[in-house]
Amino acid sequence: MRLLTWHRLPAHRVAICSHVSRGSVSGLPKEMASCHHRSGQSVWPLDLCHSQTRKTDTVTMERHMSNAVTTVHRVLIVSTFFVGLVLHPYRSCATAEPEVVSLDGSWQFRPSGTPPRQAKTITVPNPFEVHEGSKFDGTGIYLRTLPVFRLGNRRVILRFRGSATLTDVYVNGRHVTQHLGGWTPFQVDITPYLQEENTLEVHVDERVGHDSQGFLPVFAPHFGGLWQGVELRLVAPCWVDDLTSEAWADAVGKRWRIKLRFHGRLPTDAWIGVTTRRLGKGIWGTERRFAVVEGLQPADKPRIAIVRGDQILLNWQPPSIQRWSPETPVVYELRLRLGSANLEQVIQWDDSITLRSGFRTVTTEGRTLRLNDRPLTIRGVLNWGWAPPRIAPSVDEAWFREELRQARAHGFNLMKFCLWVPPRRYLEIADEMGMLTWVEYPTWHSRWQHNQLAQLKREFSEFFANDRHHPSIVLRSLTCETGPEANLDVIEAIYDLCHQMVPGSIVEDDSSWIQWNRVHDFYDDHPYGNNQTWPQAIAKLEKYITDREAKPLVLGEAIAADTWYDRQGILDYQANRSNHHLRGEGDVSNRFPFWFPIHFAANRSWYLEQSSRVGAPSEEMLRADSLKYAMLMRKYQIETFRRLSPSSGYVVSVIRDFPFAEMGLLDHAGKAKWPLEEWRWHQDVVCLMETPQERRAFTAKQPLVLNFHLHHGGPSADLPAAEFTVEIVDDRDKVVLTRRASIKRMAAGTCAKVLDLAWTPPAIEKATRYSVRMYLESDGQRVSQNQWKIWAVPTSLPLTGVYRHSGCRMELLPSSLRNLPVWRPKVSHAKLVIASRWDGDLIDYLESGGRSLVLADGRSKSLKTSEHWFLKGGPLLMDHPLVSGIGREFLLELQHFDLAGPVMRNLSCLDEVDPIALLWDNHDIDHVQSHGLAFEALLGKGRLLATSWRLNNAAGQFVAAQMIEHLLNGQPPKSVFEPSTVQAMRQKLGEQRIDLTKLTWKFRQDPRNIGMQQEWNRRQGTETWQPIKIGRAWEAEGYAGLDGWAWYQIEMVIPLAWKQRQVYFSLEGADDYYEVYVNGVEIGRGGDRERRITAFDSKASHLMSDAVQFGVTNRIVVRVEDWQGAGGLFRPVWIGTAKISSSSLLR
Repeated sequence: MRLLTWHRLPAHRVAICSHVSRGSVSGLPKEMASCHHRSGQSVWPLDLCHSQTRKTDTVTMERHMSNAVTTVHRVLIVSTFFVGLVLHPYRSCATAEPEVVSLDGSWQFRPSGTPPRQAKTITVPNPFEVHEGSKFDGTGIYLRTLPVFRLGNRRVILRFRGSATLTDVYVNGRHVTQHLGGWTPFQVDITPYLQEENTLEVHVDERVGHDSQGFLPVFAPHFGGLWQGVELRLVAPCWVDDLTSEAWADAVGKRWRIKLRFHGRLPTDAWIGVTTRRLGKGIWGTERRFAVVEGLQPADKPRIAIVRGDQILLNWQPPSIQRWSPETPVVYELRLRLGSANLEQVIQWDDSITLRSGFRTVTTEGRTLRLNDRPLTIRGVLNWGWAPPRIAPSVDEAWFREELRQARAHGFNLMKFCLWVPPRRYLEIADEMGMLTWVEYPTWHSRWQHNQLAQLKREFSEFFANDRHHPSIVLRSLTCETGPEANLDVIEAIYDLCHQMVPGSIVEDDSSWIQWNRVHDFYDDHPYGNNQTWPQAIAKLEKYITDREAKPLVLGEAIAADTWYDRQGILDYQANRSNHHLRGEGDVSNRFPFWFPIHFAANRSWYLEQSSRVGAPSEEMLRADSLKYAMLMRKYQIETFRRLSPSSGYVVSVIRDFPFAEMGLLDHAGKAKWPLEEWRWHQDVVCLMETPQERRAFTAKQPLVLNFHLHHGGPSADLPAAEFTVEIVDDRDKVVLTRRASIKRMAAGTCAKVLDLAWTPPAIEKATRYSVRMYLESDGQRVSQNQWKIWAVPTSLPLTGVYRHSGCRMELLPSSLRNLPVWRPKVSHAKLVIASRWDGDLIDYLESGGRSLVLADGRSKSLKTSEHWFLKGGPLLMDHPLVSGIGREFLLELQHFDLAGPVMRNLSCLDEVDPIALLWDNHDIDHVQSHGLAFEALLGKGRLLATSWRLNNAAGQFVAAQMIEHLLNGQPPKSVFEPSTVQAMRQKLGEQRIDLTKLTWKFRQDPRNIGMQQEWNRRQGTETWQPIKIGRAWEAEGYAGLDGWAWYQIEMVIPLAWKQRQVYFSLEGADDYYEVYVNGVEIGRGGDRERRITAFDSKASHLMSDAVQFGVTNRIVVRVEDWQGAGGLFRPVWIGTAKISSSSLLR
């Protein structure tokens, strides 16, 4: 056995290194002038001094050994070696870094409550669920023996890199420590508990629902256990704690501000040695020593370190520094060594750590975020730590690098770690690559109160200590979507703690909606929305900030869009994965891995059903359409935001698909969905186009003006003189118009309009697509480029014999149809009637052979519609004559632009109609809904064509013309409405109802859930109830942040004329659970509290006839429980004489 030990002789400024054999002290080997670190790299064994080079030190040592070392000296030296005996044979003589012994590998494991004999061998690191199945949510017990070693005077530190969530540590049966929190490393000195042979036992409670569990358990199995590595660290008796020590790279003062936390008794004549080097450069600079004293300030004297309690404080200004930035990500390693000038103590006291950081500043100036004093526009992508097929986040360095590489390749400059804490190595790689990061700590919908403050401070102190050295982190969020329900004093305490522990940090209390920011250095909002409302949403945010203190705005989550899944890609990715990732191991009722889409089977069934219809596209085309649709939506919203809010940043959701939605930039297998060429426009400098009213289609022969802008987001240098070119190219790739212009200079952080381009589309006979291209060049290099598609449409409309129903809403019509004659029943020469609301006369007209274009408006007696987030799902365009006549690409590209309107939600009559265009939707659900955009069918002898597309613009006018032409002259549909459907429509038209959203209710909060005990559902009186309107969330009525129980009540007369009819209380959803009482009698409820199934999207009718007193006042009470987010009776609610029917077409 060969043992490496070493000793410094300060008088001669040498260190002698020797290999000795057990039982022999004779002779020193030839390589005594050098030794090897455990990494295998050659290191210098000499104690570096300020006056001599390594070469000089080597010569000094050789001369000393040849001339001065006698046999007696050798015996003395070797004897001294044995005093410093350590375990491992490769100790760096120069650095005295702690020896690390990995405990990763085989452990014994058993769930708590099972006998020891049932323990099995598992591998650490891994979450519980890998070996216990994805449904395991309890406490596990880990057991292993520790390596045998002789310590000498060393201490043994047990370190956990990540253990979720409540960890109790036992050594030889004695309890050592407890730690709460699953994300950050922690350690404990186990030296007092060690014996000759040692057993380590670790109990880990997963703690489902713990405040800092993050977002992953919302859509994946809750993970727990030793999911990151475990190790032993052998350190000096007085050792420096690298987890809690601080080295702040002060970019303004150009110096290191250092706070070392130590454990144990400081040696006499202690000193701190400081040296640094650029990461990857290999050569350490000259070490500078600071004498450790008490009672002075660090700035009082040079080369002095100050002791305060268990901390050593010092400031050090290196000879030169270079700032960290995305363009030049300079990271420094700082080695800090604790030693003693006392010869008797030098061996036993030497200890060192290495920290990493970079010099940079992040500041705010009004509306602008600045990096190193230059404007910075955040272009971020959201990351939840989702790493399929792992349940816990990945700990694989290759995974980290690939995610960062993909983000950068898509044009993003920031990764937002949303509701999780990435392993330290992930942050280190971001530092090295120059990728900005935003850490959002894992507290979602938190209800922080005073009694939680102590524990919150402990956990957040670990969060801040864990990430404060990383220059890539430019933003921090304490919580996500928490709202004002969290106690403000507690929020302020954690906010202040962040600024105290992370000097210069930019932090907010809550990444959510802008009105929920209370203690913050920047504004944040999550404005998921549609293209047609996007400019208004941005304007609303801008006004909010204008009315308040100017701070930067960064959208913490936004700009999402779903795509159709890649079924074969998912199956291929799973092919080599092991079965322990099955959802609910052993449960044959759910045979898919937990990371599969929750709608995996439903997608297939739905598509097979649709493919049986005439004209259904292939699944490959369905996916291709969804990719194009999603890309157009994301691109428009990013470009428009950069144009309308040029100083603001944004974070796009999300980096990869996850079980609830295919809304990632990467699919379930981690492959990029779009060719990177399609993201080439997305850079620091971007070319932008603005069209009239944000439209994409224009009438031929009518002049229009296109505006072109440049946005420079920084932090790269100002753009020098540049030239740009704008071209309009027709569908044959012929350039029909070119304009060139130049700019002298463009500062970073600005947006400017650079060209107004007037153009009149030529006369055409069909819809024609044009490409608009913009190129920007500077110094002969192309700086930016972009392109867009716009459409020109013809103007003619066949109007002979076309009438307008008297109930048709004028605002739904294009201007050319607003002067149509009004239809009257019995008009024999009416070829076609345009209608938006139904009545008996319209049904009679259709049954007798008439034709009607029906515009669904969602109002009473119209086809049912609802507003829709077009980020949810995508279009299904059938191979239908109307689609061919309009143009398939026209409909695909303009559905969420010019044609965007409500949808005919979850169309119930698909088997009785010929669908023309549908919108599939599987977002956040385990099935697929089919929302109608356009369909046609026979009704009696007549035919109708119904649509919810917006027709009151140029694109809509063209679509309306094609629909009229098709109804008059096209092939009739194959499907027909069943007589029972027509009869149900007639019955619905005879319904009477009272719209309860137009009435004023009374409202009362019930935070202690005492309302039922006190019989609020029965008792009269409104003295403690406040007026409220329903039909929108109670947060919008002044109850921001309200979660839990609350009550609505109203008193009203039910008409006596309804006494002979069935009467129903109907609603189209509540958030999240509700109960309805009429005169103290419960008539119905919705949602499932036990299984946490929300009534958010549940339409229901509850029969109330038996509880009603007709012709007199009745008391109606609704009890609602909100679990998170917005709550209450936020959708239509009414009392009527017909119940909601899933098969009913009419509202």
